[in-house]
Amino acid sequence: VLYPAAESIEAQCRLLADLAFLVRDYDLALGLYKMARDDFKHDGAHGHCAAAYEMMALCLFLLHGPGAPPRGAAGGQGHHMGAAQAAAMAPALS
Repeated sequence: VLYPAAESIEAQCRLLADLAFLVRDYDLALGLYKMARDDFKHDGAHGHCAAAYEMMALCLFLLHGPGAPPRGAAGGQGHHMGAAQAAAMAPALS
């Protein structure tokens, strides 16, 4: 599927997302890439959808860093645990 930039909402959304990424507004870029991804997925444009996913991953990496657990992940809950809770669980883990 080809999206002419001047005529297609999807292509304009992707261009705006790229511009937001270039000016380091990663929150805005992430939201726009998500919108474009949904449109590309609905249209069956798998190459464009994959590129949007790639840029979303870059935005998330630049926003949260390499060591941040993914949002909503069950494994990331221990990251937010207080020191007292971690000490109380230490004997149970041994």
